[in-house]
Amino acid sequence: KHGTPVIAISENRIKHNYNTFKKYMPRVEVHYAVKSNGHRGVLNILRNCGSNFDVASFAEIEYLLSIGVDATRMIYSNPVKMEQDIVRAYNVGVEWFVYDSDAEIKKLARYAPESEVVLRVTAPNNHTMYKLSSKFGTDPKHAIRLLLKAKKAGLNPTGLTFNAGSHTLGA
Repeated sequence: KHGTPVIAISENRIKHNYNTFKKYMPRVEVHYAVKSNGHRGVLNILRNCGSNFDVASFAEIEYLLSIGVDATRMIYSNPVKMEQDIVRAYNVGVEWFVYDSDAEIKKLARYAPESEVVLRVTAPNNHTMYKLSSKFGTDPKHAIRLLLKAKKAGLNPTGLTFNAGSHTLGA
């Protein structure tokens, strides 16, 4: 009747899952990864629940802005960004950025001064199909140096982040 592909979205299930997560982790600010499912219906439900958003590109920022998400509710989580995308994100009001290198500190200090920054560290996980720590993130032994360097560059380092990988296969 509908052809393929078909997506069925349960607004009640999304709200229930979001609220359950917040109930058991009340001090955690949820940042939903737009790249995991950027369907307008899903994003609108999460926006209305109070979710923040994890964006990996300026296109995702533009899309969220177009559906009424304030830029201050976004974290630009791609640790390697083009200078022009940093400028555009900063100019529309994105205040949070992820970094993992000296080069990214230099770009952020120049194009997004005084921003909140979060350092991405590696988190090796041998039980995933896609080991993203080999692609992004700094070795934890460099974390203190990079946090201090970001602070010295006029940024506001506020924490650490990691990606455990994709398609976890179990231990």
